[in-house]
Amino acid sequence: MCVVWRDGAMARGELTFERYLAAGHVEMQPTGGTGDSFEAWFVKRYGVTRRVAVTSYGFSALPAMVVGTDYVATVHLRLARVLQSAWPIELRTPPLPITSMEQGLQWHKYRTQDPGLVWLRGLLKNAVDRMNAVLT
Repeated sequence: MCVVWRDGAMARGELTFERYLAAGHVEMQPTGGTGDSFEAWFVKRYGVTRRVAVTSYGFSALPAMVVGTDYVATVHLRLARVLQSAWPIELRTPPLPITSMEQGLQWHKYRTQDPGLVWLRGLLKNAVDRMNAVLT
């Protein structure tokens, strides 16, 4: 989801592909990362570049960093919805299709009934269910 400052120019009108590319972007860049962020990698697939105005080491800071600017940040939908109540931001659908990021968990098939792994999988499933409840 794209996040923009509620009182900024990017919140007025449609967030078109052209406006998205012309805007300054707030981007999450992992510590020690030498490659592109997921968003940067994905945008390059379209043969375009963005103007990265500022970076952060964590996604949770990005919505706050657009406040008072005409920057755009692209963040996970759940995070954007939670932080929308804390910051004067608006959420916009990205003007290009960005595939979902998926997390996975794997274990050796002989450990499927291991009590510790059963507990951990249940804990993670409950956390995902709670996060999904935010979306409804």
